[in-house]
Amino acid sequence: MYMTQEEQYLFDLRGYLVLRNVLSEAEVDEINCIIDKAVPHWEEKAKAKQAITGIGHDVISTENHDPTKGHVGFMSSLLLDWGEPMRRLVGHKKVLPYLIDLVGPSLRLDHQFAVLMKAGSVGEPLHGGNTPHVQGEFFEFKNNKICCGLTVVSIALCDVQAGSGGFCMIPGSHKSHFPLPDAFRGYSSECVVQPALSKGDAVIFPEALIHGALPWTSPWERRALIFKYCPGYIQWERGSPYVSGDYPWEDHQKFLLSLPYRTGRSRIPWPPPAGNGNGKD
Repeated sequence: MYMTQEEQYLFDLRGYLVLRNVLSEAEVDEINCIIDKAVPHWEEKAKAKQAITGIGHDVISTENHDPTKGHVGFMSSLLLDWGEPMRRLVGHKKVLPYLIDLVGPSLRLDHQFAVLMKAGSVGEPLHGGNTPHVQGEFFEFKNNKICCGLTVVSIALCDVQAGSGGFCMIPGSHKSHFPLPDAFRGYSSECVVQPALSKGDAVIFPEALIHGALPWTSPWERRALIFKYCPGYIQWERGSPYVSGDYPWEDHQKFLLSLPYRTGRSRIPWPPPAGNGNGKD
């Protein structure tokens, strides 16, 4: 067990944790430069849409072009092909121990993408939740252990001030026994919480938590990287794990990028052998 008792309690109670300083300021700056080069002129593509925009998706994703429905996506190759700084985030050493505790030691990375929001973007409607049941999205407590289905790591690439919009959630909804009432679906609901983040922070939560994105009001662009992990026997996206090229992956990353299966699946090789600089700090 890597998580502290306090972290376990808060995650079980609220359904999410904020991990501070996962990336340094220099690492965030490097990744933002990569996005600038990888997605030239994305502003023109999203100009009239005024909506949250996802990039670096798989090539078979169905894109929404209606901003009134929230997320609007467009293609710009696969996220992990954008450079080594992006690939280093697969199983990041400051995040992986939490994922092992929450998803299990036989977990895998299913898919990943980047999120961009201009000032005035309308956000994304609330979705998810423990009820009604959705296959692959779950939060359970069995044998004195938390067990999560599809689980999200959202890494902030900019500062997110309280009240400025962006990622939001309804704490505790990962264990709700009733569906979200229509009266609570608006962003102004007293149930909705939007955490303040500094660039380099990460939020980890299960898809079973009701979440979305509030309209973005800060004058700067919102940027976040989304990595979604799941139990090793689950595949969420059809072509998962969406990585091309013969890259020099570390052993634990190769494990995370393996195809899904159940019988005989081993445990992730973590922590790595001493001396390679990738152990838990």
